[in-house]
Amino acid sequence: MPGRFAKIWGPVLAVLAVIGVAAAIFALGPGLDPWITAQFYDGSGFPAESGAFSKGVRLLIWDASIALAALSAVMAGLGAFGKTVLRIPAHVWAYILTVYLLGPALLVNVILKAHWGRARPATTTEFGGNFDYTPFWQPGLQCVHNCSFTSGEAASAAALGIALFALMPFLTRGWTRIARLGYGAAAVVLPLMAALQRLAAGRHFASDVVFSILFVGLIAVALRAAFLTWRHAGRVTAPRPRGPC
Repeated sequence: MPGRFAKIWGPVLAVLAVIGVAAAIFALGPGLDPWITAQFYDGSGFPAESGAFSKGVRLLIWDASIALAALSAVMAGLGAFGKTVLRIPAHVWAYILTVYLLGPALLVNVILKAHWGRARPATTTEFGGNFDYTPFWQPGLQCVHNCSFTSGEAASAAALGIALFALMPFLTRGWTRIARLGYGAAAVVLPLMAALQRLAAGRHFASDVVFSILFVGLIAVALRAAFLTWRHAGRVTAPRPRGPC
C-alpha cells in the first residue's frame, strides 16, 4: 500500500514541493519580479504589447485553448450518451474539462484575479503607471478587476498543454518517434510561450505566470491521483463473481 500511495500521490507531493520552492524564491527575493519585468521595459512602455508577432502568439494559444476547452465539453457530453470519437474515452474528455473548470476558470479567474488586488506591471509606478507594486503573497487594493495575480492566459495555456498530453496516447497512434517527440515538445512549449508573452507585454509579473502554471498543474495531478485512487478502491471492494455451483 505505501508503494501504491507513493506511485499515485507522488506527483501531487512533487508539484507541492515545486510550489514551495517557487514561493521561497520570490519571497526571499522580492525584487526579482520587477527586475524580470524591467528586462522587457524600454523606458516608455513594453514594445511586445503592440508587436504583431507577440499579438499573434497570444491569439493563437488563447484561441487553441478555448477551442480545446469547448471541444472537451462537447465530447464529454457525447460520452455521457455512449458516443466516442477517435476512440478517446469519455473520462479523458471529462478530465480535461474538469482541469479547465477548476483551474483557469474557478481558481484563477473567479477567486484569485478577482480578489487578490495586485496591479499589473504596466500600471505600477516602476513602469510608468500610478499604482504601487505589491509582492505576490500580499493581497492588495491596487486593482479591483481583472488583476495581475495570477495569469488567466498562462493558466489556460497550462491546461492546454495538460490536455494535449492527456490526448497524446490516442492522437499519436502510429506516429513516428520523432513526430511524437514533436507533439510532446509542442505541449510543453505552448504554455511557456504564453507565459513569456504575458511577461514581455507587461501584463503579468513572473510570479503571476509561474504560479498559474503550477496551480493548474497541481489540480491536474490531484485529479489524476483521485481518479486512480477511486478506480483502485472500486477494484478492491467490488465483489468477485461467484463461480458455478
